[in-house]
Amino acid sequence: MLRFHRFWACAAVLLALPLAAQAEDRPAAQLLPPTTVLYAEAPRPNEVLELLLTHPLRSRFEQVEQYREALKSAKFAQFQAVVTIVEAQLGLTWREALEGLQAGGVFLAADSETEGVALLVRARDEAALDKIRETFINLARADARRKGKEDPIKTGEYREQAAYQIDKGLFTTLGPWLVVVNKQELGKRIIDCYLDGGDSLADRPVFQSARKEIAGQPTAWAWLDMQAVRDSGKAHRLEEGRTDNPVAELIGGGLIDNLQQTPYLAASVYLDASQFRLSLSSPHNTQWVDEPRWHFFGKEGEGAAPPMLEAPRMLASVSAYRDVSRMWLHADDLFDAKTSEQISKANGVLTTLFSGRDFGEDVLSAVEPGFQVVVARQDFEGRLPRPSIKLPAAAVVSRLKDPERMQGELRRMFLNFVGFVNFAGGTNGQPQLDFDIEKEGDTQIISTRYLPDVGEKDSTDARINFNFSPSVAFVGDVVIVASTEQLARDLMKHAAGDKEQRGEQSQVNSAVTVDLSVLRDVLDDNRQHLIAQNMLKEGHTREEAEQQVGILLTVLDVFKQAKVQLLVEKERLVVETVVQLKPQDAP
Repeated sequence: MLRFHRFWACAAVLLALPLAAQAEDRPAAQLLPPTTVLYAEAPRPNEVLELLLTHPLRSRFEQVEQYREALKSAKFAQFQAVVTIVEAQLGLTWREALEGLQAGGVFLAADSETEGVALLVRARDEAALDKIRETFINLARADARRKGKEDPIKTGEYREQAAYQIDKGLFTTLGPWLVVVNKQELGKRIIDCYLDGGDSLADRPVFQSARKEIAGQPTAWAWLDMQAVRDSGKAHRLEEGRTDNPVAELIGGGLIDNLQQTPYLAASVYLDASQFRLSLSSPHNTQWVDEPRWHFFGKEGEGAAPPMLEAPRMLASVSAYRDVSRMWLHADDLFDAKTSEQISKANGVLTTLFSGRDFGEDVLSAVEPGFQVVVARQDFEGRLPRPSIKLPAAAVVSRLKDPERMQGELRRMFLNFVGFVNFAGGTNGQPQLDFDIEKEGDTQIISTRYLPDVGEKDSTDARINFNFSPSVAFVGDVVIVASTEQLARDLMKHAAGDKEQRGEQSQVNSAVTVDLSVLRDVLDDNRQHLIAQNMLKEGHTREEAEQQVGILLTVLDVFKQAKVQLLVEKERLVVETVVQLKPQDAP
């Protein structure tokens, strides 16, 4: 009889071994309850660690004086002492221990029912995790005894699984998994999933759909259950669908209708030695967009950003499809009562300036949907008078539906503006604007420039006004409103190319590009002014201020370009951000 019982006991153990191994091999999503609303993973964190520790750009930061000083500080010495003790206890370097701990990935989740947050880390193997756990517990208890304090770690058990509590956090180990939670009930549910299997986050169709859209092998990936967010009642501003900020509506208002309907949001991060890329995506349907927000996507979602114009030393550019006239006329539907009233008053004032032509219905509607904004570094070499603060130039580019009629209106409006500036500036001792008009074929430019006062003509420390020479240019149906004559002329040269590209189809609804190398140059142009401002606002010495400005320029010197664009793909919206680093051999 005893042998019979031993036989069944051995059989039960043998049957349980495959189940335990299966539990250890399951992905993190299968260990989380189906009520999980937020999930994020970094499946290969050791690759990121290797990249950060060996990247050639690391040497640039090690040359920064503040970095070298931090390594000499007492706090860093104490930190090193703690690391040395931990390494001695583990018999491993800190890097070997960290690589062993997170070899299988790092995962974060939030649960709606328990309102708990969980961190799951998969170690290389169970033995390595057990050693790290015991070393951590022993060191924490030894430190408490040395300081005369109580045992900081409380122990408990759930379904024969040991659990530990430090302050308000709880953790346990399940095979190679380290599980840290802030709510006991969530910890129990994860243990149940580990031991029993059953329904989990991985079984939800909405999660599976997002999984299928992952492109390549992201460094990190995240998913958010938008339906759960809406059901929670914590997104009441989203449910209202209105904003009090016209600029915010212009930039991202169309996304509100999508967020009110889409089942989920997903994010993918891609990181390598040359760039960082973040892709945010969600399902999309043109039927989700109400008529007032057709200004953002177009009636059938066909709106595309106009082709980019270029200019020398271009710092930043924005290109977007927006029907500003439609947005203006639907102010009552898009904005709160106060903002809508302000737009109505502004419409009355602007209508007067345009000789009684209604600003929303007659003026804005005469402009094609879509616009561009261009910002460029100015070239002050050999230019006098030269302002002490050197600002970049900026321009807005649009296309006119009826250029023959609107060009005259805009010319008169611009000349009225010049007269107003001269009148207002004259009463405050500011320089006056002079203007010229040039016309050739279907191109013309109305340019202005500030007239220097006596003795100011050859100044290299002139007033800020001399950054500007406001101008309006026309190239066929293209209108360019620029802060400087030079930028207006530069853009005029590229406007013909814009005509050739208009028929091209594009998925890009909006795009913003920033040349970080040019940004660094713009700041360097104003280095002395930045140093003076730092001394004034922060109370630093000149040497300290120079160091802080130097750090900013050093950091920017690492980067090449940043770009954000909104893509309207078939049944999907994608917001993509790319930050490029300079090649190591770049100057």
